Amino acid sequence: MAAYNVNVNAVCPGLIWTPIWESIARKRSQFGGSLETEGLEGKKLFDQTVKAWVPLQREQTPEDIGNMVAFLASDLAENITGQSINVDGGRFTN
Repeated sequence: MAAYNVNVNAVCPGLIWTPIWESIARKRSQFGGSLETEGLEGKKLFDQTVKAWVPLQREQTPEDIGNMVAFLASDLAENITGQSINVDGGRFTN
């Protein structure tokens, strides 16, 4: 796409709270999770997962992802292409 002056990038979101975490919590209770997570409600399980997995220990939000997309779509990112950008509080590093 560079030949057409089009930048192509990917945004890789981290942990974002959605109602599916309620389903995950129910299934973990039903099928047995670890002792630390057994019986937790969705939001509590999500919060605990964020603290355990994300170095910055805070969840990502749809706004965080939207801000990165807006930046990549702006003239400020005119020389950024071919990248996968993690917006994940440091969970994954390249």
